[in-house]
Amino acid sequence: MINEPGTHTVRINNHPDVTVRALRPASFELNDIQVTPVEGIIPLNIEVSARITNTGELSGTYTARLYIDGALVETKSFSVLAGSQATVTFRKTITERGIHNVWIDTIPPVSVNATRPATLNIKDFAVTPITGTAPVTATITATLENTGDYPGTFNINILQNGATIHQQTITLNPQETRTIILQTQLTTPGTYNYSINNADYRTVYVNPQEDLQVHAEEHRKVHHHSNLLCNNLLINRCKARYRTFKFTLKPGASYSRTIGYYPSDARIVTTRKLYNPSRYSRTIRISETFRADSITATDLQPNDKKIRLCNHNEDIQSG
Repeated sequence: MINEPGTHTVRINNHPDVTVRALRPASFELNDIQVTPVEGIIPLNIEVSARITNTGELSGTYTARLYIDGALVETKSFSVLAGSQATVTFRKTITERGIHNVWIDTIPPVSVNATRPATLNIKDFAVTPITGTAPVTATITATLENTGDYPGTFNINILQNGATIHQQTITLNPQETRTIILQTQLTTPGTYNYSINNADYRTVYVNPQEDLQVHAEEHRKVHHHSNLLCNNLLINRCKARYRTFKFTLKPGASYSRTIGYYPSDARIVTTRKLYNPSRYSRTIRISETFRADSITATDLQPNDKKIRLCNHNEDIQSG
């Protein structure tokens, strides 16, 4: 058996010498790795190539393996003739920001810097107050940040109910932040939706200037079996529109009633729930908040017959 490549003389018994040539098997060398580009904005398309040389005397098949940050991402197999060269090429897209190491098989890695373009991030967006009685001065605040790796110029559009009310252009360096503040007068009752560049909305409710009267009318009935108490609650808005709600409180029972929507265009249902925890019928005083979704109840003093609401944005209690 011949274990070494090269030319060997072989004699069998008395036969003439025979020259035998043992060929070297396919053997591969890798060099000249090329990665282009080595820096760019994500998503970054890169091309990775290397030259493979077959130093053997026989053709062979070589399998090239591409690694990115230590992970095997692709393989390619191909034939290389004896003593010849071949080039293997991989094409990949890097989507994550940062420094990435790229290599083929045992070739030392090449660093690729994947960067992020200038990107506007809007945070801490707020509009205050969220409700009020006309006229309302709405204050719009937001923090603008460039989260990219390059300076950027951004167009800022502040919209009210879909229409632009303020426009400006700002330039921010990488990671730089800037706070914007804008005030606007709201004199007409209604619902106002605000956004910056049509992303993320904040709502302000402007209520009309109305003088509301609430009358608690006491009607005590004595029932020998259940001792019931009946009350009428009259809500009169501007002395032109009103609703009357009648409720009965039994000892240990509760009562709920949907008062309706206020303001009418906000479409927020306000439900009133009253509870009598005692063993006897009781007259109830209401602590009213038109913007809330719940109500509390306490004992009504004997002379408490009228509750006047001066401002429907505040918590008003009788007494």
